[in-house]
Amino acid sequence: MTDDNTSNKIKTIILIILPWILSIPPLSSIKMIVMVVGTLVAGFVAGSGWENLGIGLAGAIVAYIIFLLVVSIFVGVFLYKKKNIRIRLLIVLVYFIYFAGVQTLFALTTDIKLLLGGERENYERFLVMQKLQEKVEDYWRDNNNLPTSINEIGFSETDIDVTKDPITGEPFGYYRLEETKYQLCASFDKSGILEYMVSEGAKVEEKKYKKGYSCLDFDARKYGHFILSHPLF
Repeated sequence: MTDDNTSNKIKTIILIILPWILSIPPLSSIKMIVMVVGTLVAGFVAGSGWENLGIGLAGAIVAYIIFLLVVSIFVGVFLYKKKNIRIRLLIVLVYFIYFAGVQTLFALTTDIKLLLGGERENYERFLVMQKLQEKVEDYWRDNNNLPTSINEIGFSETDIDVTKDPITGEPFGYYRLEETKYQLCASFDKSGILEYMVSEGAKVEEKKYKKGYSCLDFDARKYGHFILSHPLF
């Protein structure tokens, strides 16, 4: 009986701290991967691609809820087998609410830090930079070669100007390094990290940038999406 009580106490402590641990990098990337996969699946099912913000957001939220529910069911159903079914279902419900609450708290805290850290501007900057990245890699796929300069790409009159930083108005830097590798550069107010999801394998890469003029490395063979940027406090 004593062993069971000790085991339950240890189990409870682990379950209490688990949501907090999963909210701290690098384990927080698990949640991000789940949400990005949900976005891609929703876009595929709807036939609109991941670019449709509404459908993508809905897919991310559904995937996130499923993620929380799966963890909660595992906790209630498998870790508390000796409890009756009603108690286990109650544990699932309580843990789901607790898990979601912790994750929401971290999300709100992160959003406040991002706003105070000026990341709203970086969001706009990276949104345009990703469009430029897509143009560069479209050129690579069409020509089996990277452009030597942005001017080689060719933009239609209806395209928004993706060659300039929307915050500073200065042109983005572009440097061809190797056959498939290149850099995109801009001036940043502070150092930070860009989380970049490589489509193949759903792998998250962290691309660091420094305060001032800084460049990010890309490989045209590793097509991916910008996920989130955050400052280095």
